This record gives sequence, structure tokens and C-alpha cells, in this order.
Amino acid sequence: MTTATIHLGQRRLDDYLPFIGPEEVAALRRQAAPLTGLRVLHLSVSPFGSAVAEMLAALVPLQRDLGLLADWHLLPPTTAPFWQALYDGLNGAEVRWARKERTAWYGYAERRAAGLTDDYDVIVAHDPQALALAHVLPAVGGRPRWVWHCHLDTRAALPHVWADVQRVLQGYAAALYPAPGLVPPAMPPLYQAVARPAIDPRSPKHLPLAPDAVVAAVERLGIDPRRPLIGQFAPIDHRYAPIGALGAYWIARPQVPGLQIVLVDSSLLSTTRAQRDLGQVVAAAGGDPDIHVLTQDADLGPTELNALQRAVSVAVQLAVPRGFGWGVAECQWKGKPAVVGRHGLLPEQVGGGAAGVVVDGAPFAAKQLVRLLRAPSLAATMGRRGHAQIARDHLITGLLADYLRLFEHVAAPAWVAKGLG
Repeated sequence: MTTATIHLGQRRLDDYLPFIGPEEVAALRRQAAPLTGLRVLHLSVSPFGSAVAEMLAALVPLQRDLGLLADWHLLPPTTAPFWQALYDGLNGAEVRWARKERTAWYGYAERRAAGLTDDYDVIVAHDPQALALAHVLPAVGGRPRWVWHCHLDTRAALPHVWADVQRVLQGYAAALYPAPGLVPPAMPPLYQAVARPAIDPRSPKHLPLAPDAVVAAVERLGIDPRRPLIGQFAPIDHRYAPIGALGAYWIARPQVPGLQIVLVDSSLLSTTRAQRDLGQVVAAAGGDPDIHVLTQDADLGPTELNALQRAVSVAVQLAVPRGFGWGVAECQWKGKPAVVGRHGLLPEQVGGGAAGVVVDGAPFAAKQLVRLLRAPSLAATMGRRGHAQIARDHLITGLLADYLRLFEHVAAPAWVAKGLG
């Protein structure tokens, strides 16, 4: 198997009129008009259920609706050690990365490159495992133009891992980052821009739900909708501090009668480390009936995730190994305040305190959880601010505009080479 083409449903830009208004829709159409017919391939290794996959499921159809010939191919996974090591090393974790892993990375790229037979003007690599394809499939006559959409916070990347990535990036035309502060200091001379983390308000995970539907869904999952509930929506992985969230719950519980907490991980827990971290969290919970640890084994579909995020009174997340806290943003879209740690982009996501509270550790988190649970008007005000911030800065239509600006820059040589410029 080389790559798998993802077959997507249809998205119409006009469907987003209620969220962004006619002027912004018209501006996007004007911006896209010169790019009609541009052939774009998005490459990822991220499985369905990941933030990147959810983003591409909306972004690619919207690019098609604007006249671009956009495709999305999913690269098959491998059990080779380099697969996770590259990802973790770029996040700053101590991993083995030497000649063996580097050779396996290049070998994987050579096998996958054989499947890229179509003629594209721009190829966007969304995961570091896909980066080396440009090394073995270089541009000819200015095409394709390679772009890395870096969804990670690489500021603490291991130097020897980052050095290999820098060598591969010599063949790239551009790199995209989630925020200006996440652009690493040492990069090859290529075009650099921001592509915002974005959610799709028309996804089933984010559509409005009737209150009785929310109640029914959380009851099916064994949660009492009549008692206060806080939640973390992130991988159950030590780098996201799920036990820190439990610590805040334990400290707050005596002051909030009936308090419950839900830890929701909708990703695929396929690695040994993921299973280990899940086991540690379950053991720490100690059979407490008010601690609900939910994974894909609980049949968490978009509607269940939507309902859970609407059921919590406060979202909590004390750490993130990379820049953006997707679960926090999803709860903010649903009008929930957040209590977050000083990691990655979490402080910026709560507007420095306008849409939530930034804390240092579980005891301080517990204090703020109690405060928000006892002051629903304050929580509602912060929730409204968070929703407004997501609507302004982190909708899929904003990311679409970011990509159109990128294509305006990097596609010009490709169009000239084809005689279309």
C-alpha cells in the first residue's frame, strides 16, 4: 500500500454565511479566483479522530468549492521506531534518533513516493513523518512546490532530530505554523507564515444540540447531568497532565458537593505508551464513581463528544506538549470557560484570563474551579468571551484564507512553469 485517497463529503462556502457573513464569503471568493485550477495535495499520517484529520475533512472540500483541485492522501502507518520517535523528538521528548532511524525515515519516504503519480502544483505535508518525501521526490521545473504545515510546537525539539528536519526542509518552498511565537529560530530560507488552528462549526461535533439531547447522551455514558461536571478533552497522556486534572478535582470536591470529572480521549490508543498512561490514570482514579475516563471504547461519536463538551461547566487542561489545546477550543466554542496551565498556547487561548484562568498547578486550578462553579454568571461571561475569540480567530474559514494567501505566494512559479501565469 502506498497512499489512500480520502473521499470526502461536500462543503459549500455559502453554508458558512451564518458564521462569517456575506462580505467575508465574497472576499474569499475574490481571493481564490486567480487560483482556479491549482492542483493541491494534502498529505497526512493522522488517523480519523485527530485534530488534523478533522481540519482537513473541512478544508479540502472548501478548497474544491473555490475552484482548486484539492486532494487528501493518508499515508499508511508503520511500526518502525522512527515513526513515533520523529514526532516525539520534535516535541522535545528524549528519544533514540540516529542513523538507523534516519535511514528508516528515508526508506519509508521512498516507498510512499512511488504512489504519488498525479501531477500536483503544491504538496502540503501535515505530519513530520511525511516530510522526507520531498527529499526523494524533488521538484522538477518548479513543480511541485512543497509546504510543511507544522502543527507542533518545535521550540524544544531535540537538536539532532531538528538538524535532520532542517536538511529535508531545504527542498521546501514554505512552512506554516500555528502561531507567530511557534516559529523556530533556525530555519532554512523559505517562506514562513501562520496557519491558524481551526475548528469547523458545521461539523457534527460542533452543531447546536437541544438540552434534552445533551442530558440523554451524558446519561448513556453513566454521568449524572444533575450534578456539577468539569472535564478535560485531550489525549490521556502524561504530557497533557490528566493526573493533574484529577488532582484539581480531588482538592475542589469537598467544596463542591457532588462534583464529577470526565477525562475524554477520542484518539486511537494504539501505542504502548498510550496504553501505559491510560492504565496509570485508571489506577489513580481508584474506582471513584465520579471520575469518568472515556476513550474510543465508550463508542464516542461526534454527537457524544458534542454533548459532553456542552455538559461540563468548566474545561480544565493543565498542560499540552505542543502549541494548541484543541479540546479547550472546542469547549470555548460551546461557551465554556477554561482553567489552563502555562504551557504552549493555552494562556493565549483564554485571552490571558478574559475567557478563563491561567494557573500554576493543581491546587491553584482547584481554587479557580471552585470559584467558577460557585459564580455561574462569571463563568458565563468568560464562556461568551471564549466563544467570540474562537469565532474571530479559529474558524475553518479563517484557515481557508490563510491557505489562499500561502498559495498566492508559493504557486506563482508553478503557474509560470505551466504557461498559466
